[in-house]
Order: sequence, then C-alpha cells, then structure tokens
Amino acid sequence: MIVDPARPGVPTAVARDLKPREARYNTILLVARLLHDGREDLCRIRNVSAGGMLIEGCVALAVGTRIEVELRNLQSAEATVA
Repeated sequence: MIVDPARPGVPTAVARDLKPREARYNTILLVARLLHDGREDLCRIRNVSAGGMLIEGCVALAVGTRIEVELRNLQSAEATVA
C-alpha cells in the first residue's frame, strides 16, 4: 500500500511525486481592464493565487506577452502571460 504524503493514512493506487497545491486567495468574478501591446480590452478575473491569476478575455495573447490588469478600484498588476 502506498500512502499519499498530502493525506496521511489515506492509501493511493499510484506512486507519484505530489506537491501541495498553493493556497488560493480568492475565487472571484470581476471585470477588469487588460492593457497589452498598446491596446485596452476587458477581461474577467476568475481567481487569484500566490502563483498567478486566471483571466478570461476576448483576445488571444501569446505566451510571454507583458500585460497589465487594472481593477475597478484602480489597483493594477503587471504580469507576463504563461
């Protein structure tokens, strides 16, 4: 029997390296401004965590594109598309 290190005492059928999931800060549905390549579009923020932000938008962005997400309270975050 193999035991999952994230859940002691609970057997698992497959041996694998498990990393604990990063804590999710918020699950949200907010509309924000997405600034990229000199353009401005709307996007929806689905969730925010220590590792990043899940954003839905109407425009396809290439991996590595530098963006800025501005919330309605005028706070903004700069990021790179992953």
